[in-house]
Amino acid sequence: MPRKFSFDFPDDLTSKIVEESDRRKVTYADVVRQAVEEYFQRDRQRHNFEALLFEVVKNRAVVLRCFDMVGKELSAAVLEEAGKDATAYLEQQWKKPS
Repeated sequence: MPRKFSFDFPDDLTSKIVEESDRRKVTYADVVRQAVEEYFQRDRQRHNFEALLFEVVKNRAVVLRCFDMVGKELSAAVLEEAGKDATAYLEQQWKKPS
């Protein structure tokens, strides 16, 4: 069930809300509601990105530790080839039409 809130915004922010509302032909509440929803969506996206980044870094650390146990020459060769693979993959992704 929706709850009603009452806020006082600074004059400069109020002007921007009014301008955006007029431009989009929606209510002030619609502008504020969408801005709040987008804020929380970005927060979830940031959290998901941080979790993904953690997993990538953790997996990289595992691989590097395994290579350290095997020997430096193998480590250097595999990392060089992996870098080439990663570069080729990114180049392929950039060429794909969006």
